[in-house]
Amino acid sequence: MRWSLVATITLGLACGKRVEPLDAGVVMALDASVVTPDAGGGVTRFEGLRLDQTLGGRRFHVFAPSRAPTETRPLVFLLHGNGGSADQLIGRDGKPAPFRRWLDLAARERLFLLVPDGTEPAGGDRGWNDCRGDAMTNPTTDDVGFLVGLLDELTPQGVDRARVFVNGISNGGNMALRLAIERGELFRAVAPVVASMPANSECAAPSRPVSVLFINGTRDPIMPFDGGVVGVGSSRGTVVSTRAAMDLWRQVNGVTEAEVERAVPDTFLQDRCTVTEVSSRTSWPTVKLLRVDEGGHTEPSPAERYSNVYLLVVGRQNGDLELAEEVWRFFSAQGP
Repeated sequence: MRWSLVATITLGLACGKRVEPLDAGVVMALDASVVTPDAGGGVTRFEGLRLDQTLGGRRFHVFAPSRAPTETRPLVFLLHGNGGSADQLIGRDGKPAPFRRWLDLAARERLFLLVPDGTEPAGGDRGWNDCRGDAMTNPTTDDVGFLVGLLDELTPQGVDRARVFVNGISNGGNMALRLAIERGELFRAVAPVVASMPANSECAAPSRPVSVLFINGTRDPIMPFDGGVVGVGSSRGTVVSTRAAMDLWRQVNGVTEAEVERAVPDTFLQDRCTVTEVSSRTSWPTVKLLRVDEGGHTEPSPAERYSNVYLLVVGRQNGDLELAEEVWRFFSAQGP
């Protein structure tokens, strides 16, 4: 079972600015081998992970859920961080990968998943062209156009365009925020993990309501919780504080209700960090923070645990929450 793709796409380039959208399309179709009538007759079902697909020369993985021909299902984009890859994000390299849990969740909840690769600029690591105007190591590709192109081409396979979401980590989380800023009409909610809004933005201010879930550690050595320089040195740009990013999206979403803090049960004592939920309105559009107190530049997960050596570099990893489950709980509550 595999996907068949025919693509003719030219990806535009930009020098730190938004570029023109993709100028051609791609035809995507399922092989006949994955189309199977059920016992009732006439109902098409397919399910599984299709690896190493391409669109305009760019690679992605896709999970297609079981569904009837006229049924539509939600779609979640999963975006890796700078220096990562689609393979790394879902654990194809054999290393711990909290985002891998999305595959089990997608099969259970019958979701589409799109897990694309970013691009590698000359002399830089693979990543995304997010809105940080002072991140000199970011690629200059039209990543908004690429991701929206993927959405457009997968839609005929049964995607519910009213329930499209993005979960990204670090540079991928910043890219999720760019999608919300520039194409907010297409995305119901985004969940940036260890990410924030740019301090020096090349994008316009957000204007369309999009629900946002931030998951950030207060001791993050790479994406500072209180804002400032990303990573070591200034080439990765700067971000605003998590508080400022939340306040901006609260204003865009018209959230005026007072915030309430709730301590998440500390069930994984050995991680030496806890989670506080900061939220107000629960319905769309809203803004929520899962603040990982004493947490670092990592995704929460009790099942996918990073090595102690890795944690010496990125900081503590929380084990009280499973990332995919928590993000999907937020996404599924956003309607419509």
